[in-house]
Amino acid sequence: MLQLFYTCMIVGYDCRRNAGGRSGLCPVPGSGCVQSNAGKHSAPLQIRYCQIRQKYGKNKIRAIFDSIPAQLDSKISRFVLSRLKEGARMQRYENSFLWLREAGVALPRFNVSAPVTPLTLNGKRSFFKLFLCDTGSLCEASPGNLQVPLLQGEVGINAGSLLENVFAQSIAAKDMVLCYYDQKKFGELDFVLRNGRQVDLLEIKSGSDWKKHPSLSKAIDSDQWEFARAFIFCKGNAEQEGSILYLPFYMIMFCQPEKRPETLLWKPEIDALLSFGLEGQQRD
Repeated sequence: MLQLFYTCMIVGYDCRRNAGGRSGLCPVPGSGCVQSNAGKHSAPLQIRYCQIRQKYGKNKIRAIFDSIPAQLDSKISRFVLSRLKEGARMQRYENSFLWLREAGVALPRFNVSAPVTPLTLNGKRSFFKLFLCDTGSLCEASPGNLQVPLLQGEVGINAGSLLENVFAQSIAAKDMVLCYYDQKKFGELDFVLRNGRQVDLLEIKSGSDWKKHPSLSKAIDSDQWEFARAFIFCKGNAEQEGSILYLPFYMIMFCQPEKRPETLLWKPEIDALLSFGLEGQQRD
């Protein structure tokens, strides 16, 4: 199963469902190109730039898109605007970021001020990481020709950004909000996910020392927060150790958001309310 997972990292797969179940992207194997899955009107991603050149500015969108692989490979835990252009400001690039997200090209993952619900209210909009909706394209664009080592099962620290991208892609496909936490005292938590009224923590370990996770351990042991579940995804087998569940990479496919109730938890007694209103009218 792990070998199939590594192959999937190279080829890529649908990040979003099709219309009737959402629009999406599907990879063109071996080309490093992404196509829309909108049927007969599908066109390579590069062609789409022509359609938005006047509205958003082709050069800015291209600069962001081309910067994603290097930004993910960086040790800095956020997207750095100054790497696009010296003196760059978010106001000038905001529409380009929005287009990349809405077109299904890029996936933003926002930093939160605290790993507690509601995550969207705790989000820091200016601190984020940007992933590609197609990990196959990211693999093609990444330096170092990683395809052969991945096919041979040699997944180490150098593949960390690719693994993060796969997980961001998988989580986003389930309509879950992408968030992470990074603070000097605790370190970085790869994914902070909403689970009903609680929060799940998810860490990815690409190396062989997946039992070493100081950031996750500090967060779990802290008296400031309580978490529903904590996961470590690694090359090992499924194993429970204390409050942490270790799972192989491919089991991210089973990660599901909590289902919302189909009916209201509180159901008003309409008949009682109506009779109360009639009694009040009679007294008047």
